[in-house]
Amino acid sequence: MKPHRVCVFFDTPVITQRKKEDPTYKVKRERMGDALRRQFPLTGSVLKSLAVPVVQVPGVEADDMIASYTKASLESGFNVIVVSNDSDFFQLVQSNASPTVSLYKFRTRWLMGQDEVLQLIGGTSPRLHPDLRALRGDQWGKTPGLPGGISKELAVELLETAGGLLPLLESLDNVQDEALRNRLHASTDMLKRSYRASKLDDSLALPIPLQDFAMGRVNQAGLALLLTDPTLVKTHALEV
Repeated sequence: MKPHRVCVFFDTPVITQRKKEDPTYKVKRERMGDALRRQFPLTGSVLKSLAVPVVQVPGVEADDMIASYTKASLESGFNVIVVSNDSDFFQLVQSNASPTVSLYKFRTRWLMGQDEVLQLIGGTSPRLHPDLRALRGDQWGKTPGLPGGISKELAVELLETAGGLLPLLESLDNVQDEALRNRLHASTDMLKRSYRASKLDDSLALPIPLQDFAMGRVNQAGLALLLTDPTLVKTHALEV
């Protein structure tokens, strides 16, 4: 596998639109340790010294920039590999059509295509992962799920029949189970907020042209040396 383009994405400390809309967004997530936090500026400096493109937009989550660049790359005919352990990117994965999007989980060295994502999320389309998570909740506290709970099988059935969470909430009269229908109706606003928290925005303007991600611009020899000898990070940072 020989990549043609590469880019690294970072969040910023500036409050995001999701947090403005929902102050509870990611409130249960464990705070990043100071030792790790201090490494991000250093890492960014090293990457720039090696001419590795870095995208970091104040107030915009890196996940949304990745989704937007993924969409643009697909439209340009490029296959995409997103390198992350974050399940938010399940919704981008597509390997049953060309071009493709795969997710590489570096901790386990697992390259996930559409079939692998389907196994993990319960057999529904990866694009419906935000919808499913909004209905069922997640362990990280990003989405609480429907009060009273709902089985994965029933959630998948409802979402696939309606075509997604938002269409489901707009057609609750079609839900036969009265108790479930009432719970969905009472929780509509919360479920929509949960969906917006999980659904990535792939419509953002691109601050750096795609062609600037070309591997030919990167100091590949320096990058390879850095990966084999991480102690060089400090030296590279001082040279910036």
